[in-house]
Amino acid sequence: MRIALIDDGIDYCHCPDLKVVQDLGVSNENVQTREIEDRILTNHGTTCARIINQYTHGAEFISLRLFHDTNLRTSCDHLITALKWCAQECIPIIHLSLGTNLLNDYYKLRPLIAEAISQNQVLIAAYSNREEISYPASISGVLSVNADPFLQHDQFRIEFSDNGHFTIYASSSHKLTSERANLYQTQIANSYAAPTITAKVHEFLKQFEELSVPLKKVIQNLAGSDVEPSFYKPDFIWKARVWNPGNLHLLKEHLFFDQVEGTNQATNSDLLLIPEIGGEFPGITDSLTNVLIAGNNSTMSKRDHNLIWSEEDLRIFMPDSSRSLDDIDCPFIQVIGSEPEMIQCLCLLKEAFIRDGYQCLSVTDISKAYLYGLEYQPKLSVNLGIMDKLFWLYQPDIILFSTKSGITDETSKDFLQIKVGVTRRDTLYSKSNVFTVDMSQKAGLRNLYRTIIEYFGC
Repeated sequence: MRIALIDDGIDYCHCPDLKVVQDLGVSNENVQTREIEDRILTNHGTTCARIINQYTHGAEFISLRLFHDTNLRTSCDHLITALKWCAQECIPIIHLSLGTNLLNDYYKLRPLIAEAISQNQVLIAAYSNREEISYPASISGVLSVNADPFLQHDQFRIEFSDNGHFTIYASSSHKLTSERANLYQTQIANSYAAPTITAKVHEFLKQFEELSVPLKKVIQNLAGSDVEPSFYKPDFIWKARVWNPGNLHLLKEHLFFDQVEGTNQATNSDLLLIPEIGGEFPGITDSLTNVLIAGNNSTMSKRDHNLIWSEEDLRIFMPDSSRSLDDIDCPFIQVIGSEPEMIQCLCLLKEAFIRDGYQCLSVTDISKAYLYGLEYQPKLSVNLGIMDKLFWLYQPDIILFSTKSGITDETSKDFLQIKVGVTRRDTLYSKSNVFTVDMSQKAGLRNLYRTIIEYFGC
């Protein structure tokens, strides 16, 4: 079975036991055969392949070389190109001992990861060794791996919380032989723990036809039980048909996934369920369907489906009354108005900031805001101090937020308030640090964004 190893290349000339079926190099725009002069500079990728090969048999490696210098740094565009290639080639196992901690890279990588999961590709990635959020490891649906210094060889363990969230720990201590037949041991690092799990996944999947096993079955095999895995975000939703009997108003142009029209589409597409209060779920999904429930999972059995996300899986940050926006060194923009207008404004401003390269986080307690890729925190109206924790987690350049209650904290030195709604004046006017914009006017957002940039001196 094929394993795509996205790293700095596999030096199979000195490791004849490694079966490398394709030796490729990756640039921003294409994947092509690695040239002889593009020599491999480190043994990192080779070591990862050797670890995998030590604990499983029959692996066919595809070397996707992203790094081109010894500092092992590359661009997210290189990674995107590699992942797109893996999706097109239907590679069943994708191994990544690398990552990025930039929030905007999450927005770029998430749909590619969701596409891979939709066709039963399994992605294994190492967490950052610096104990910070990293992508793709932190994207829901990726098998993310931490090193446990007390584990040896091919040992691993999975810790499950009461609500099904899980963390994978594995050995990164592996005994390998050098070219001179000397025995050496790999260092404690997450990038050498991830190959342990990749080997276990390969050993399980090689029994089946490629791309025939859904991700939940892979997780259950690693866990050794029929546990129901949960994730903090519904990142794994790619293209979904919508079942909306209560006719909840959706801003379809801002949904974080692609919508499949109609409910009679192929059953292997994802599904968004928006149940009525007290309503029953329809029997229109099969065991391969990934499901996003816009509410709590009260009547639907997870055992009947593949991956499922509902609001009970959400990671909720609790208020901290000792914190205020003034404690955070980051500009804040609050949006006030009706709920649909606030959602629309948050989405459009977020897209504008990301397009210009700003790491932008958008937070709200508006019901079902996660459908639009916004950070949904239902306790936000209780105390805005929640955003202190979000800031340290995501490290954004700018934070957009809105609350149902309209609570504000103008003690922040970098605070701006946007009021959205139909006005009797021009599309944009201001007073002090409060701006009013008419979102029904096309020029309104463009003028608003330029004004924000000028206000903060960006």
